[in-house]
Amino acid sequence: MAIDTAYFSVKCRWLSMIAAFAVVGQHSVTWLWVPEVADWAANLQKAVTLHLKFAVPLFLALSGYWFMKSYVRYGYLQLLCRKIRSLYVPFLLCCVIGEIAVWATSLWASTSPSFKGLLYAPFLVTKDLNLAFHLWYIRALLIIFIAAPLFWHVSRRPLLIVLAFVATRFFPVVEAGPYCFQCIATVIPYFLLGAALSERDWLAIRLSPRISLCITLTVALFLLALDCCTEWRIPHVVDSQELRAFLCTAAVWFAYDALPMPKKTVNWLKYSFFIYLVHVSVIRFSGNIFRVAFDPYDPCVRTVGYVANFLVFFAALGMGWLCERYLPRLYRLLSGGRG
Repeated sequence: MAIDTAYFSVKCRWLSMIAAFAVVGQHSVTWLWVPEVADWAANLQKAVTLHLKFAVPLFLALSGYWFMKSYVRYGYLQLLCRKIRSLYVPFLLCCVIGEIAVWATSLWASTSPSFKGLLYAPFLVTKDLNLAFHLWYIRALLIIFIAAPLFWHVSRRPLLIVLAFVATRFFPVVEAGPYCFQCIATVIPYFLLGAALSERDWLAIRLSPRISLCITLTVALFLLALDCCTEWRIPHVVDSQELRAFLCTAAVWFAYDALPMPKKTVNWLKYSFFIYLVHVSVIRFSGNIFRVAFDPYDPCVRTVGYVANFLVFFAALGMGWLCERYLPRLYRLLSGGRG
């Protein structure tokens, strides 16, 4: 057991890509979804996506960890400028480009003779005008970075972290508040946890494979018990879905050390943020085209939807590679300078 920052850096890159794949899996379950169809394969797919919810807590904990490091290294103003470039600029570009693409395909599909309905509408025509809903995580982080000095002091005090968790989970005003406020409340506990663990590089501690395997199996048993007792709740403490997300996050974290995972970085890992950014636009864009060309009610056609996670993931990965190769300036903007 020792702190290994080089190993931890590689681990973060691999886990970020795994988390990006999990986020795609949660959203792509609706790629060819139709309200009337609920066969066993669709139910199985939804059950799998329930265990992919470790992605957001993992992203948030790593964001909190690197936030603390960057805040100490760069200071408030320089950190804020860097985060605007790496988060807010990609966010705005993704909203504009994705909206135009989905709008164009929805107009084309609705006028096609083979149009069969069930289109993905552009975000602008939804009732809540929620542009790029999957980027709520970025919007919440931007607000947190603006209040960076406050969160830096809170992350150094365990009692304040506990109070922040209680306040953001159990106060009725959180659920009744605006959507943006709910997003921030979701982000704060995991973000502060990652920030607190960065003070002594606790996340960078490398456990032996045997210890990591024992922890992973223990967490897996808790998950199995939770799945077998679907009606189990701990009143006024924590929702079972949130407990499941936390356990899945822990299982993935320690499984990386326990299993023979790659211990070296590879070039395509740099596309994880790009995949997270564009995957919903890929789902909506390709979904509109697919619904015109094929009948989504056809069982043979729907089998494609069950592997949509892989299709969308590799499509977004390919888009990142093509954009970097042929539109390098646009890629630098969309990726926030990541490379």
